[in-house]
Amino acid sequence: MPESAPLIGLGSGRKKVSVDRDADSPHVLISAGTGGGKSTILRTICCQFIHNGAKAFVLDFKRISHTWARGVPGVTYCRDIADIHDALIQLAREGRHRLALAEQFEDDVLEREPWRVGPRPVILLEAAGNPSPAPRGRPAARPRARRTPPPPRSPVPLPTPRAPPPAAPALPAPANVPGPVAVDTGSRAPTAKPAPPAPPGAEPGDAAVGLRTAQQNHLPDITLAALRWARANDPDFPPTVGNRGAEFLYRVGDLKKWARNRPRGTSPTSAD
Repeated sequence: MPESAPLIGLGSGRKKVSVDRDADSPHVLISAGTGGGKSTILRTICCQFIHNGAKAFVLDFKRISHTWARGVPGVTYCRDIADIHDALIQLAREGRHRLALAEQFEDDVLEREPWRVGPRPVILLEAAGNPSPAPRGRPAARPRARRTPPPPRSPVPLPTPRAPPPAAPALPAPANVPGPVAVDTGSRAPTAKPAPPAPPGAEPGDAAVGLRTAQQNHLPDITLAALRWARANDPDFPPTVGNRGAEFLYRVGDLKKWARNRPRGTSPTSAD
């Protein structure tokens, strides 16, 4: 048999089984179950090439499959990850060096004299498809997925009390007019509604005024701060009847009725 076709074994009828690395393929892949003879076949192929002068690199990732190669002349034996990494780097440099040499020869010269670029390299890689081999006779343990703890629950924020809208400056009361007058203060709010006009012959209690005007003219015993506090906190505070710009308007009669019936001492800013 030629040097490039090492004997693998004998088939039926004692027929020789081999793979020619020059004529068939430069690579050989052996796949079998545990105890199927993978390491034995690789050792058989590699030893025949070593016997014929090849330079072998035995990368024994399992650390126990090819201890026979330790100390053999012409063999680089590696079983640690760092050593395997260095051997692969060395093989890459050797491949580039041989390609540079091959460019200096004609193709027919290399076919007749392949030794001009160096001895045949043989790379034996054991357990290439098993990144975490287990000891012989014991199944490999599957890594358990790490459970990510749930994020901590954040406390439910308490609702923030709604601040009352800022009060607009007081407007002077118009003369001889039984109700407030709508004045354009330059506000462009789309939801602004003019103050409702007082009906003819209406009493001052039906007039619509802001809190500041109501405090100054009709409720002098209650401070403006107390009125604003009651508007934000007292559910019995009169509803608005309109607004003048940013100022809410209330009927004077509703405010006076609320003032008569309101509980005393509900606001710390009350003057009574």
